[in-house]
Amino acid sequence: VKQSADYISRAVPAGPGSQVKIILDAYLPAGSGVIAQICPDGQSAWQAAEFQSSRPPDEGRQGLIYQAPTEALLVRVKLILSGTSAARPRVDNLRILTI
Repeated sequence: VKQSADYISRAVPAGPGSQVKIILDAYLPAGSGVIAQICPDGQSAWQAAEFQSSRPPDEGRQGLIYQAPTEALLVRVKLILSGTSAARPRVDNLRILTI
């Protein structure tokens, strides 16, 4: 089992002066984690999305919110999941909003 894995979303519309908000539900046992990044579509440089807040765990899952500014017309989101065979992270209910 690999120590990390990436998920890359499809491109979503954004626009100059936009904020990309990434909302997800995550099961993160001790020793695991998730990092959110954004990238203008067609480019290869990923930018970290800043962690904004979380809501208390419900049935072992916590809600996480990340946000990043963009000037791009289209953006993709990458989630980097890390853990071990004993501490496997899981992400559900991914939402990507541009404001």
